[in-house]
Amino acid sequence: MTRIEQINKNIKIFERSINIFNILILCINNQELNKKLIYTKKLLDELKSNYHKYLEQENIVLYNQFKLVSIVYLDNLKDEELLIFYQNLNQILKEHNSIKEACEYIYYHSGKNLSIFITKLLNYINKYIQNINNKRIPISYLENNQNIVTIYYKEWIELFKQLNYTMKYISDESNEDYLLLKQEYQILLVFYFIVITEGQN
Repeated sequence: MTRIEQINKNIKIFERSINIFNILILCINNQELNKKLIYTKKLLDELKSNYHKYLEQENIVLYNQFKLVSIVYLDNLKDEELLIFYQNLNQILKEHNSIKEACEYIYYHSGKNLSIFITKLLNYINKYIQNINNKRIPISYLENNQNIVTIYYKEWIELFKQLNYTMKYISDESNEDYLLLKQEYQILLVFYFIVITEGQN
């Protein structure tokens, strides 16, 4: 790898870290720490050439505020997914005073959103997926979760495990109905992140 290629690779890694950094800052409900992190972000934006120095220092401060599962979840997102995730999370958290408040609201009020999505997902499967493979698409599980009233932490984990499998299996970027479904699912993934980040704390 040439020096230029290495520099370009490092810049991409840096920008990805900044995207994760931005998302985590939104979730901090500590004014003093938040000011410090926002100031650090400003430095990071201005001093890309020194990204290693700053990230190594501040990742220790920031990442220690979160569960490992939250960090791993963000790190597994693709770059374009991170940007969309940040925008959605930012919009959702504007409606609440903290991520804890958002989590409590989601626990008690997201059942309807989940039920509507699952119904749309099943309708999509019935319309477009031929020869349904029950090992890849958990039809019975989804049908049993079409009318969610309340949902608890462990149930969130299992539900999104099944939804992720299903969404990957039916993926079709050329289908407008799928793209609409995917857009709705991206919002639900933010709900999921909030729950795994703040739930059972």
